Amino acid sequence: MEDGIDKIRGQETSIFYTGSPKVAIYLPSDIGASYQYSAVSYEGKGVSVKGGGNVLNSGGVVTLRIKPDDGKYIKSLRLCDYFAMKEDNKSAEASTLKQYISADDELYKSDCGIYPDTDGYYTFKINVPFRDASVLVEYDEVPSAVHSVSLAESEPVIDTNNLNYYDFDAGILTFSGLSGNNHMNFNTGEKVSVTVMPYNGYYCKGLVITDNSGNLYQNYQQLSPEDYYSVVNGQKSYSFTMPDTDVTVKADYGEAYPVELVTDITSAYTKLKFVNTLGTADSDETIRSFEEGEIVRIEATVTNGRILSEVTVTDFTANQPVDCTINGNIISFVMPAGMVQVQAHSEKRNLSKRMVSVDANCLEWVKLIDNSGIPFNVSSRQAAPGDTVRLQSDVDGTWSALTSQGVSVPIEKESDRIYRMTMPDKDVTVSMKYDCYTVSIDEASYDLGLHFVDSSGKTLMNASGQENKLLSLSKPEGVPVYLRSAFTCEHTLSAVTSGGQTVPIETMSNDVLRLTLP
Repeated sequence: MEDGIDKIRGQETSIFYTGSPKVAIYLPSDIGASYQYSAVSYEGKGVSVKGGGNVLNSGGVVTLRIKPDDGKYIKSLRLCDYFAMKEDNKSAEASTLKQYISADDELYKSDCGIYPDTDGYYTFKINVPFRDASVLVEYDEVPSAVHSVSLAESEPVIDTNNLNYYDFDAGILTFSGLSGNNHMNFNTGEKVSVTVMPYNGYYCKGLVITDNSGNLYQNYQQLSPEDYYSVVNGQKSYSFTMPDTDVTVKADYGEAYPVELVTDITSAYTKLKFVNTLGTADSDETIRSFEEGEIVRIEATVTNGRILSEVTVTDFTANQPVDCTINGNIISFVMPAGMVQVQAHSEKRNLSKRMVSVDANCLEWVKLIDNSGIPFNVSSRQAAPGDTVRLQSDVDGTWSALTSQGVSVPIEKESDRIYRMTMPDKDVTVSMKYDCYTVSIDEASYDLGLHFVDSSGKTLMNASGQENKLLSLSKPEGVPVYLRSAFTCEHTLSAVTSGGQTVPIETMSNDVLRLTLP
């Protein structure tokens, strides 16, 4: 190129970039904010990226998330030509390839139109250019301003105790700390926390935050139960960053449905307790309300040498049993739209009978049932030698029943999903081998908050009681896999088989998701 980059041998020439050359891209990592980084190649594959210098293929996309320190806001964010800025001593403005945020955006204002995600991070998608580049960010102090927060009555919701009455206040809304005030002042950018305590028969769906013009402010987040002290069932706490305007806060309530715990005449030896979101049995109350789709967890215990013989869980509105999952002495189920009664029964240990137990690894899909097909919802029962023991499973697999001496006991199919065996004169453990499928989570999604959980929504733990960092999980065909999404940014989840078939993802409650391989 003797005559410059626009001519070759004196002829006008167009120059095109092809392929995906590797370039250097520099990402911010200095003080003034917290940062999160992720990236995908131009082929859509996840790649490693960090603050500072990175070598990436052109055409990829870097996701940069920025959470300014308290009292600061993003004044400017731009992608600059690295060498134009370095070698030609140009200003950032002169070497800018793309401007994402400018001072004119005034991000410290509540009506600026550019808002952070619920966790306080701003998310930016940056295309990797065909030249070395730097992402430059500038922060400034948030102008101080004081505005008011007013707590107001909820919108009317129907009172389930009297269908002719509409309740304007289905619970208590208060500033966190159980303040008696319904009006407080906060500086712009300050954290505001409120607590909602629903009355029996209601649950809190969220908050409605509006300014004086009726504009809706949606950037609030629900706090983890571990972050506050709960004094009533259904209590929820929320926080948001004070915008640059006065706001009114209302609680948005919905109808909840009762679960009643009942024990039989053996109640002196049989106990049922609700298990809270922290995984502990928290009180002796026998009635508690839950929203439809919420996961209910109940602890069943017996004393005085007795054994738990049956736990019935009945949806009285639909007049049918509720499908349950057993994990040790915890029974869990998804709350239907109706009243549920849970009843526990125990019996004395009869030494003339033998114990039949379902292997702990099979409790999700193998159940002991009665003659009418109703699950006992226990992991073991006693039966006399010669009695017929019935089992239910939605999984196609190879049954195994072994006595305590290792002798195999035949199991035969009685009808669709129903199997039976004759109880021997020895204790028996029942298990099943099955064809399975594997669900995998890519590491970037795991780091952003997509984790495997059990059917009750509790994070899977390892043997030492710590969170088990699982990136793949195997299940029998037909048995669902549960996950929890803790993403705080806008996102879309998808599940695709190795053959390219899309698998539906069901949303349950409390960010719990369920999928089953077709």
